[in-house]
Amino acid sequence: MNVILDEVREYLSKIPHINKGGCGIAAISMYRWLLENEDTSKLICFYIKSEEYEVNKRNIIYSRPALFSPNHCGIIYQNRILDSEEEINKNYYPYHQNLNEGELIKLINFSEWNSDFKRKNIKKIQKKLQVDLSDILI
Repeated sequence: MNVILDEVREYLSKIPHINKGGCGIAAISMYRWLLENEDTSKLICFYIKSEEYEVNKRNIIYSRPALFSPNHCGIIYQNRILDSEEEINKNYYPYHQNLNEGELIKLINFSEWNSDFKRKNIKKIQKKLQVDLSDILI
């Protein structure tokens, strides 16, 4: 495991409600931070309801805005699924979807997320981690 990635995750985990409406932003932040540091990961989103998963899957394929925010997002790094706080048990969620960067940005920008996470924190994340998050609507 990347020790410095652990520090990034620790920083993100301290942002209020990062996993209650900000998990997609945390995932894209970790993904881009790893790219900036010459490492790789994959993006993944999870769903509990099959209808939401199927609608989003179709909408992403046909470049239409997704209608549902996922139940959770993270990254796959060194064969582990991580969010900002813990390793995710993939079996907890019956449906998952691997996404590219653009697809996750569409989900972040065009679906409804829990409003507990305040998007004003995006600028703080961007500054601290030195990653570009300018394509995320605030």
